[in-house]
Amino acid sequence: MEGFFAVEQASRRIIRTIDLILNVAEIQTNAYEPIFRDINIKEEIVDNIIKEYSFYAKDKNLSLIETVNTDNCIVRCDEYSVSQIIANLVDNAIKYTPSGKVEVVLSRNEKGRLVLEVKDTGVGMSEDFLPQLFKPFTQEESGYTRRYEGSGLGLALVKYYCDLNNIDIDVESGKNKGAKFTLTFK
Repeated sequence: MEGFFAVEQASRRIIRTIDLILNVAEIQTNAYEPIFRDINIKEEIVDNIIKEYSFYAKDKNLSLIETVNTDNCIVRCDEYSVSQIIANLVDNAIKYTPSGKVEVVLSRNEKGRLVLEVKDTGVGMSEDFLPQLFKPFTQEESGYTRRYEGSGLGLALVKYYCDLNNIDIDVESGKNKGAKFTLTFK
């Protein structure tokens, strides 16, 4: 059974890497055409991502929690790119969290803007690395001895898609203190 799990995980990573490369190519050639419409982020995106990633979290003995503190989760955005933002953030949170939890929180701020947070109890990042976070092909650990797989494209795409959708993204993290990514929809 462990062999099947390893094959499934490797397959998942390969598919994810190919998707990231295709998305970057689409952006670089200006081929991506967003379709902006009113979307219920919770019902149309977050619920599906939680369902998809719950198996991955369960395999790592992590709690994957969705907390909704607002009745209004509707924003005007491009569904595909926003789902990619949230999926990348949840995927990274699970990948870099060896134990504990990953939580997705939806709320409204004092200005009435929708806020989505992805918080984890994972390995976190050093403050020195945070300015490099959204650069393509950049990871805090690099080389053949790194502990975590990845291409370094996910967060570069997240930043591009946030800009495309007029979403502010903020990051709080510290080494061994987890990470919190905050998306504020305008």
